[in-house]
Amino acid sequence: MEYSGRHVSILSHHLEWDSLPFNWLLFRFQRQSVPVGGDWSLLFWRLKYDHPAGIRKAMQASEFSRMVSVFSQPSLMMIEHRDRDFALGSYWGFVGGLPEMNGLANTDFGGFKRVRFLTYCEDSRAVIIYMTEVAPGVIAFSKIIEADARHVSNVTGLIDADSEAITMCVTGWKRRSCDQCALASIPCDPAVCNNEKDFDADRAERKALLLRSGGLTLEYHRMWWNGSWTAPTGPMGPMTAFASCTLKGPGFDVALLSVMQHEVSNVHPPRSSYRIVNEGINAMNYFLSLEDTEVEASEKLASSIDLLEDPISLDWLSLLDDKTCEICGSTFTRVIDVRRHKENMHGKKRKYECWICPKSYSQNGHLREHVRQAHVAQDAFSCTLCSKRFGVKHKLQRHFTTVHENRRRFECEVCSKKYKEKSSLKHHQLVHHVHLFEES
Repeated sequence: MEYSGRHVSILSHHLEWDSLPFNWLLFRFQRQSVPVGGDWSLLFWRLKYDHPAGIRKAMQASEFSRMVSVFSQPSLMMIEHRDRDFALGSYWGFVGGLPEMNGLANTDFGGFKRVRFLTYCEDSRAVIIYMTEVAPGVIAFSKIIEADARHVSNVTGLIDADSEAITMCVTGWKRRSCDQCALASIPCDPAVCNNEKDFDADRAERKALLLRSGGLTLEYHRMWWNGSWTAPTGPMGPMTAFASCTLKGPGFDVALLSVMQHEVSNVHPPRSSYRIVNEGINAMNYFLSLEDTEVEASEKLASSIDLLEDPISLDWLSLLDDKTCEICGSTFTRVIDVRRHKENMHGKKRKYECWICPKSYSQNGHLREHVRQAHVAQDAFSCTLCSKRFGVKHKLQRHFTTVHENRRRFECEVCSKKYKEKSSLKHHQLVHHVHLFEES
């Protein structure tokens, strides 16, 4: 099949326009995931190559080989979404190898590269497609097909992100080594190897796993890839690849710890101790500036509450002047909303208790939302990408736009920084632009 010049959808029938796999592989929406270790939830794999003389030098000189080399880096793989006919996942490629090797820092480590993948079955054969952005507007891909019990075919190339067309590609195949060649760590070259080995038993075991699990899993990938492979490279002779897929061990532990630190630092960027202290001082100075009026404001609030409890003596005109919480600076349209805000947010009053679990809430609506989300699954609103449940629909919509689409709708008018939540913007303004509050 000729791939060059064709639309990316030629790679799979799952890549329909605006489909979930299509948008996922082309990085049309983002998702920041922190991996969690467990049985078959993560898979660490690495490839070691034995190149013929001259092949390594030729590959290093090739810009195409450099771009697609991310697919051969040590990687930590996880499946993030499972559908009836396919699964979507991603992995972190360790460019240059793991950051730490045998307790020593690896100076060749060049950071992490996030790769997306789509995996599915076609005529009881495994298919996996990897994609990652390797340059602005350029996406590298690699499609691997389980041809038979012993062989896999692969096509690797580049995609123009704007036109979604495949610009160039190369095809090839790999052959699983026989036991004798694998033990001798030599290429299992069909031109010279006469050792006979039946791989049908291994294939039958994988098919049985496929039926038990109802689809491709990381366990299947481990059974499929583990071992020694030979790939022809033309007149220079074959190349040997040694694949190792593990669920535990020193390499797995280093990879998982490194990825967790990297992802958490992206979600919550680390702050220096100087910045933490500086923000604390700014916040303290702001609240100290309110100290002179705190007593007066408290007396006014107390008198307001007394009036609210006695509607006959209520003087609404005298209450309309103060609709701002003197503790946090939040403003409201009604004075009664100020009272409710202070009771719920600053007084931590939680009078609505869940009758199923010990949790309690300050508002009855929040309690109903909790019950739908945590105890009545059929009434909850579930995210189709990560299966997280919400008690109300608008919170599901907010979750999708802020987490999966990574939108930041709230922009600071002073410094143009953007935030996902309005509360985060208010906190930023309170800490970094205190003078605005003082001037107003």
